[in-house]
Amino acid sequence: MKKKHLSKACVLALLLGFSTVASAATPSYVNTPGAFADVPTGHWSYSAVNKLVAEGIVDGDGMGNFGGNRTLTRYEMAQVVAKAMNRSDKANEETKALIEKLANEYTTELVNLGARVAKNEKAIDRVTFHGDMRVRYRNMQYDNSDDDGDKDIRFRLFPVIKVSDSWTFGGEIAGADNWRSSDDNDINDFKMMQAYAQGPVGNTGVNLTLGRFVTWAGGGPGERTFSPAGNTLNLGMTAVGIKGVKMSFGKELRTDVVYGRAITEYPQNSCYNFKNPGVTNPFGDDITVYGAATRWSPTNNLDFQVNYHDFKSDEKVFGNAFNAANDELRITEVGGMYQFAKEWRLTALAARSDADSQNNAYKVEMRYKNADLGKAGSWALFGTYLNIETNSIWRCADPGDTIWISPSTFKNTAGDNLGAEGWSVEADYVPSANTLLRVVYGQYEAATGTATQGDSDMFHVQYEMFF
Repeated sequence: MKKKHLSKACVLALLLGFSTVASAATPSYVNTPGAFADVPTGHWSYSAVNKLVAEGIVDGDGMGNFGGNRTLTRYEMAQVVAKAMNRSDKANEETKALIEKLANEYTTELVNLGARVAKNEKAIDRVTFHGDMRVRYRNMQYDNSDDDGDKDIRFRLFPVIKVSDSWTFGGEIAGADNWRSSDDNDINDFKMMQAYAQGPVGNTGVNLTLGRFVTWAGGGPGERTFSPAGNTLNLGMTAVGIKGVKMSFGKELRTDVVYGRAITEYPQNSCYNFKNPGVTNPFGDDITVYGAATRWSPTNNLDFQVNYHDFKSDEKVFGNAFNAANDELRITEVGGMYQFAKEWRLTALAARSDADSQNNAYKVEMRYKNADLGKAGSWALFGTYLNIETNSIWRCADPGDTIWISPSTFKNTAGDNLGAEGWSVEADYVPSANTLLRVVYGQYEAATGTATQGDSDMFHVQYEMFF
């Protein structure tokens, strides 16, 4: 095909016919301000250029100039023709024939233009986001000391990028602000909490997760039992941060095998209470974690789980959990969930570590109805009894995500953690789609020994929005 060289000035005459529509009304371009510095009011093409600018058919060079003498590339001409084609329904027969002739001349460029647009749209479609925002108030009223609690706002954003038909890249960007703190930097302290690749290994039935991620022993975020904000089928190994790899396989019998470095700063800095007082910086030590979580669902109404994880360090960081300093801690968890009626669900969990003392935990929960985030007006009630001794679970998560009390809440006169024991009732309500109001009241005491604070009444309310 013979290559043609067209200037904008030459093309201008052709374009005038593309947008000519018989009308008794005054054309809108008559009052259009001068669009380009190099097309003054007295120029012969002034009205024509402004007409085409007003109708979106031509644009300038991005610097405020029209550039009438500049040679158009074939790709630029194809863009002009494409715009004219979009308006051809308003043109007369002669102009339509001219548009068709130009379209035939620039067929290759028009196809490429469509391909480029489709490629950009496809790239945008590969990126999705979801997230949540939580506003929380929690108050602990002690018998023998002042009240304590939290008032905070948390925002989380989860980007998901589709790398291929089967592999994705996921992440979590999160930040929180404590109302009780005067630190103005709190809300600006956004961090990339997770960054990982995820996908299948060929046709083996094995799915890999690689990078920095959070694993839920016994069930992941997609299997949470009542809302995206909590998982009642976790206790000893809730939201464990890992830099490493996870292999997942199975359906009715599902297994996650993990290996990597434990992220001791996720999502809060003082995340575990086993540290040896003689270790000056336990959070900087390399703590390796490996283990497996198995969940069996023989029916739609029944779940069982068995989890085992081993935490090991080169340093004696686990001194508080043992009579002598230790470099290794093992945690086992068993549990089950039974939907014995349409509206009723019973969950029972037990966790045990190999610590020398305070190494047991258990939780029993009854749920009535279901708070469906997609259904405004839906609601649920929970009744929970738990006993969490201080060395029984890996505490690296926000306690409010799965349990409403921390094992480090109660302390003796020496400052030792005494665990927590007690009961709570919770009401969940969906005011509108993708929002959740949670109100909790509980009474707790130390799981072992005598706490200097005495017993405690807890009131907790939070409002969450999901998108």
